[in-house]
Formats: sequence, structure tokens, C-alpha cells
Amino acid sequence: MTKRDGESIVDEPAAKKVDAIGGLKECVTALEGSLGTVCSRMSQSLEQSVSMMKNMNSMMEEYVKSSLKLALDFELDRALSTTKILFSVHNACRLPIPNLSLSLCRDDKTQEFNETRQQIEPNETYRQSLQIDDISTVQYFDFSVSFPSPGSGATLTVSRRCKVLKCQQLIFETVEKKEMASEATSIQVPPSVVRTFLSLGELEGLDTSKLYKAQHHDIFGEFHIVQDINVVRVELYGKDESLRTELEIELQNLCSC
Repeated sequence: MTKRDGESIVDEPAAKKVDAIGGLKECVTALEGSLGTVCSRMSQSLEQSVSMMKNMNSMMEEYVKSSLKLALDFELDRALSTTKILFSVHNACRLPIPNLSLSLCRDDKTQEFNETRQQIEPNETYRQSLQIDDISTVQYFDFSVSFPSPGSGATLTVSRRCKVLKCQQLIFETVEKKEMASEATSIQVPPSVVRTFLSLGELEGLDTSKLYKAQHHDIFGEFHIVQDINVVRVELYGKDESLRTELEIELQNLCSC
């Protein structure tokens, strides 16, 4: 600043500096606002992208899990008095599924089977079976298959629980017919249900001239073919009323399967 006749005069260079600083501040403020808007939009865009990726990964995981079809069944070997467990995995999706871990456990968590497979191809079915000496105390089996997610790599598990029916725990043998003193439970079922109930093999026929007795149990079954062999009347005898009732319920449930 310079003084002239008692007046203060501002130097032009200083004034220009003040204007420049003010303009610079405005530019910085505007730039901060622009950067803040850009960062906010980028953040929103990233959040949307992450959310979309998570949704796509979840959809892919559900697709792969729903495409793995697990099956579990039981087959009685009368000659050996053992039960064969049949189980399979079918890959119904269009992608191969790598690094599978298969496990079969009893209801008490005892592991009966454990195996890893490198890969199962699209439309491929993997089958396995094993012999169980005694399933008379087993309520159910859990069959599970685990594999890594195709997106996140997290472990995915598909499982199936199969209840062991009481009739599958029994071994029926034929005995000569005799007069039964106990009250009978009677029910009519299709022939296919009788085959399942008695665990008859494909080549085994139903002997209607004999009684079928459950080994180690006071339970007898008598079978009568009616209505042009499309229906079988089952009559259950025995002093064990609770077991007889349980078998009758199983016959009814097998009819609805």
C-alpha cells in the first residue's frame, strides 16, 4: 500500500493476488464438490455391482444345489440276512461340479461311508452301495454331498434323510398256514406295496399259500389276491399290537408314495 495526500491506495499486483486466491478457492471448492459427487456415484455404482454379484452368485448356487439329485434306498439280502443301502447322485445341471465330498451317516452320527470325487459331469449319475449287517435299531440315514460354490468358493451342502421303515428292519420268512388265535389287522394295498413291505426281489413271487412270519417277532402276515391281481388284502396277526399297528400305518403310507 502507498499513501498519497492522506489517502490509502492498494497496489494493483496485491489486488490481483487477492482475486487469484479467491478464484483459486472457488475452483478448489467446486473441484471438491465435483470429486465428492463422482466418489458418491462411484460408491453407489460399486455397491450396486457388489449386490448384483452377490445375487448372481446366490442364484448360481441355488441352481447347482437344486440340480444335484440325491437318492437313497434299501434292499434286503435274505441269503445273508443283511441290508444293502443303495445311494446315488445325479448332476442335472449344465455345469460339471468339482471336488465333491460324499458322506452317509446313521442317526447316531456313525459314519458308514465317506468318499471324495474329483468331478461329476453334466447329466452323470454316480451310484454306490454298501452292506449293513444290522439296521434294526437305526431310525434313519443321512446322505450328504458337499462341494465348493462356483462363485464364492464357500462350501455348499445338499443332503437327504431317509427314514428306515419298520418293515425294512424285519426279515420275513414263509411258514405253513395255521389257525391264528389273535385278532387280525386287515388292509388292501397294491401288489407293488406288498413287494416293498416284504422286500421281495424282482424274481421272487408272493406265496399266498403260506404265512409270512417276521423273524424274532410274534407277527404273521397273510396275503390274499383280490380284484384280478390288482389288489392284495393283507391280514396281520400277532400279540405285539403296537408293532402290528406300526406296520399297518407303514402299509398305508406306502400306498400314498
